[in-house]
Amino acid sequence: MLRYYLLALASQQVDSVSWHQLIASGYGLVDEREGIRKRVAFKTYKFMLENLKNAYFLRLDIKRNYYIIEFLVDNVLLQIHWSLKDTTLKNEKYFTAYSRDGDILEDKIIKIGSSPVYLKDSI
Repeated sequence: MLRYYLLALASQQVDSVSWHQLIASGYGLVDEREGIRKRVAFKTYKFMLENLKNAYFLRLDIKRNYYIIEFLVDNVLLQIHWSLKDTTLKNEKYFTAYSRDGDILEDKIIKIGSSPVYLKDSI
């Protein structure tokens, strides 16, 4: 889901994208079968919205199935990386790395795969 939203945003050809049903058994952001239960996708969607609400798109770079989307958010550079083939990236002190769900990644080597990773410039 996240990659499709990011690619739609980067295309600059899409005015809006919406989730079919926010609350639905098995495929919504919230599952209501046993009360209200936020699914993993809820956290992913929330983190994306928090980070991109004031974003200005800069560029999309795709090389050998490795994707980088760059945004300027409140004068801070934000890059989102993912790859169709697993690879790694050195975790530098110049940026803070986050998982697609917003968890800080502190490992010295960051795994880049199909799940997008956010890299925010450290100020």
